[in-house]
Amino acid sequence: MVKSKSNRGRPVAVHRPKIGDPVVGLMKLGDGRWRASGPEKYTFTELDEGLAIAHFREWQAKKIGSNLGTTKVHANAEDALIDILNRTIEAGGSLEANVKPGPAGPDGKHAWAVTDDHLSPAQWAWLRQQIIHRPLWVAERVGIEKIGYLSEIKPLERIPSFHEIEEAWEQHYKKSREQKRRVMDAWRDFKKTTRVTGLRDITPEVCIAFCDNVHARKLAPKSESNMFTRLRRLFTFLKGREIAPDAMGKVVDALGRLKPSDTTVSLDPHPIEREVFHDLLEAADTEGKAMLLLMLNGAFNLVEVIRLRWSEIQKNAIVTRRLKSGRCIRVCVLWKETIDALAKLPRKGEYIFYSREGLKLTTSGADKRFRVIRTDAEVGDGVTSSHLRDGAATALAGAGIDGVTFSICMGHSSGIKDHYIKSNPAMVKPGSDAIYAAYFG
Repeated sequence: MVKSKSNRGRPVAVHRPKIGDPVVGLMKLGDGRWRASGPEKYTFTELDEGLAIAHFREWQAKKIGSNLGTTKVHANAEDALIDILNRTIEAGGSLEANVKPGPAGPDGKHAWAVTDDHLSPAQWAWLRQQIIHRPLWVAERVGIEKIGYLSEIKPLERIPSFHEIEEAWEQHYKKSREQKRRVMDAWRDFKKTTRVTGLRDITPEVCIAFCDNVHARKLAPKSESNMFTRLRRLFTFLKGREIAPDAMGKVVDALGRLKPSDTTVSLDPHPIEREVFHDLLEAADTEGKAMLLLMLNGAFNLVEVIRLRWSEIQKNAIVTRRLKSGRCIRVCVLWKETIDALAKLPRKGEYIFYSREGLKLTTSGADKRFRVIRTDAEVGDGVTSSHLRDGAATALAGAGIDGVTFSICMGHSSGIKDHYIKSNPAMVKPGSDAIYAAYFG
């Protein structure tokens, strides 16, 4: 007679934690991951042993399913009684259940709602203390992994009222009275038009509707741009002061939908406002001041200003070539403020600007410096370095500077031989003076 061999199958894994009872069905793999033994081979990663056990218990509970602690409606009394019995078994043999009959149907039968409150009020109070003081222990026992991370959850952010927002702006913004007033004018217009009553009402959809409303007013694109920039500036400033920063960040993001009229914005320059330029200047360090002054004084963009050499400064004027074409000469007469700022810079090599490591400053490095200045000045992300060149060009045009002088200042083709311009850089002084008058006069 041949004896049959019993096939008991693969043994169930048992994990023995440092503290607590053995956990049947859980194993720790050699690579540090965890696996639930069985045909599914459920595998997960968790560094903390207690949270790993809680994760496993939670996974088990989802597989088994349970009505304990929930409300369940049954079509008849028999099903309701079976539910109560199952809950009692799951609760360990003792349960306080609530059974409530519903209204009778056409056939005269009732539906039955079954609930339970397995813990007494005193036990709930005790559990609350354990969750507060021993969240990992509770997470392991109840099988809800997320409880173990309660200490990492940020408290709910208090959302300030509009009155508090306006008070904070009035109290803390010190850069410019005129800018303070204009920002509030734009904000009151926004509130009146949109009829929002709280920060949570300022959604992308609301901002898009406001943008459409402003476009319908047929304002100049520059006026639209100024209004939108001032709105963003208000909330960027408040976010920088850590006033409900998460809520302010969402508002700033929503206000990013505000764009000037598409039909003209691509052709319209964005000259930097006088107050904004002085805000930047006040917030900048020694090198930052020199960079800002040179960009406005000479109508340079960011890439051009970092490629300037000391040798290109001649008799308090800069004579160089336009980086964009390499053929057109450009000249600017330096202001006293620019000369003084340059005099404070150390000469580290042939170029005027260098990185902190002593290398030639790159475009990304210069852009990072400008963004730091912009943040410190609290002027809003809508202000870019290109606005300084736009400001110089607008000032030249507004002052009625002749075409030749305008072209030389901006680095455009002027029709005059280079050697004539180099020998007499002072010929563009009216242009440099016009820019100075617009921003310092």
